[in-house]
Amino acid sequence: MKKQRGFTLIELMIVVAIIAIFASIVIPNLLEKQIVFNERSAIVALSGIATAEQRYKEDKRLDANNNGVSEFGTLQELELSWPTRQARGYYFRVSFSRGGGTVTDREKYWQCFAWPIKYGATGTRTFYITGENNVMASEANIFSGPEGYRYTSETLDKIKWKKVDK
Repeated sequence: MKKQRGFTLIELMIVVAIIAIFASIVIPNLLEKQIVFNERSAIVALSGIATAEQRYKEDKRLDANNNGVSEFGTLQELELSWPTRQARGYYFRVSFSRGGGTVTDREKYWQCFAWPIKYGATGTRTFYITGENNVMASEANIFSGPEGYRYTSETLDKIKWKKVDK
């Protein structure tokens, strides 16, 4: 009688079942950790944008209406390190008012929004920061795609925002 080598079908099925159970436990935890990492990275990036905005205005790099008061800058004008308006699973957009965006608005006010590239997969919260350097978060999925959408102050005021600890 020859001695058989290898595994039986039952043994292989048990190993596959164990691997499947292990994967079903580990993979969701890894995805959740990635979302948390992306969100923390977005908060750090927003704080960096706040610092860059303050320096840009203090350096008086832009005075579009020549009134002696410098304006805040766009992401491109701030010369941030990422080439596009996205980083670590989030899109970013700077705006200068809740709606319009005149030159006078740029002298007084700015805000930056960060929203997930793919809601639920790269992040579950939308963030924004203003010149007061407060990062706010909402679980409302208010933006989509790289351009988001045109929002109004009424839209933003209806959303429940919570201050984020940095």
